[in-house]
Amino acid sequence: MNFEDEKTVSYDSYEDAELKRLFENAETDSETYQAIMDELIRRGYDFEPEPPEEIESAHIQPLRYSFWGSRLWNIVASVLSLIGAMVFVRTHSSFGELDPMLYVMVYAFVALIVSMSYLVSGVRSLANHKDPGHPGLKVPTYEYWFFVILWFAAGGYELFTGIRAFIRYWREFSEFDFGLSLAIAGVMPSFAMAIFGVLLGMAFLYLALELRVK
Repeated sequence: MNFEDEKTVSYDSYEDAELKRLFENAETDSETYQAIMDELIRRGYDFEPEPPEEIESAHIQPLRYSFWGSRLWNIVASVLSLIGAMVFVRTHSSFGELDPMLYVMVYAFVALIVSMSYLVSGVRSLANHKDPGHPGLKVPTYEYWFFVILWFAAGGYELFTGIRAFIRYWREFSEFDFGLSLAIAGVMPSFAMAIFGVLLGMAFLYLALELRVK
């Protein structure tokens, strides 16, 4: 078949598989190639090319929030809170022996400050993760899972101690009219801390789940 005959060939009777095979083997600058493409387009095939320039430019867009800036934020918060706790304990120890519960309160406050710092950096990381200019951005989540375990455990412990204290107060003062009110008032701090721990654990849980790469 010469060149003039090739232009008159009709491809509407070809099967899709055969037409694709001819298309793949045809010269891209030939009229056969164009005729087969027209027939495939007529059958519903899409030949619109991907825009590689846009994809490439999307990958080089800077992050909305610096990864190392978030890291530095957490390190500074951790170091300063630990130094503050150590100075507080050493200063008060110079006046006499400290109550063990004071140690617990001081370092629980340190844990709270560091946790708040990680919540801030977590929001920054989530904004980077959801940025359409960086699809599939991987963000480490093991630290957030650590805080999930820490605060759920703290909330559960406070709930347990609150229930135990309520039972003790109720047994001791149930014979008085104010017994129930006293029992409730006595355990309210523990219940409040339990709720706070659970809510903080849930915040870190949602962060860890949302930062996963699907």
